[in-house]
Amino acid sequence: MSRVRRMVVILSAVLSASGAFGQPARSAPQEVGPRLDMVAAQLAGGGYRELPPRKGGALDHRRSERLNLNLEAGRRYAVAVVCDAFCRDVDLEIFDQTNNRLAADMQAGPAAVVEFRPRWSGPVSVRVRLYDCQASVCAYGLGAFVR
Repeated sequence: MSRVRRMVVILSAVLSASGAFGQPARSAPQEVGPRLDMVAAQLAGGGYRELPPRKGGALDHRRSERLNLNLEAGRRYAVAVVCDAFCRDVDLEIFDQTNNRLAADMQAGPAAVVEFRPRWSGPVSVRVRLYDCQASVCAYGLGAFVR
C-alpha cells in the first residue's frame, strides 16, 4: 500500500469519527476547511506544497462536477478532496485534455487523494463525485499540491 493510500485510509477513519451523522458542529464550509488542512499537513510531510486557491462547493447525493486545474508537465502533483460530516463517500478522478483518465481514487471514504505526473502542461479536469451524501446537499473542499 502506497504512503498516500495509507494516509487516505487513516484520514477517512479520522474524518468519519469526527462528525457524527445528524450532529454537525459547524456549517459545512467551515467544516471542510479544517478537514482539508489535515490532508495538507500529511501531504506536506511527503514534500508537497499547496497550490492556492482551494476550491469547493456543494453537491446532491450521487452528483458530480468538474473543475479545471492548470498544471506543468513533468511535475509530481497530488489532488485531495474532503467532504462534510454528512458525506460518507467522495470520489475523485483526473482527466487530461482528451478525457483520458490520469488518476482516480474511487475507494469508499470521506476523503480522496490522487498522485500523478502530467505529460504536458495545460489544463486537467478534476471530477468530484459525492457518492454517498446523507443530507440533501453535502459540501466538499479540494486542494492541489505539487512536489
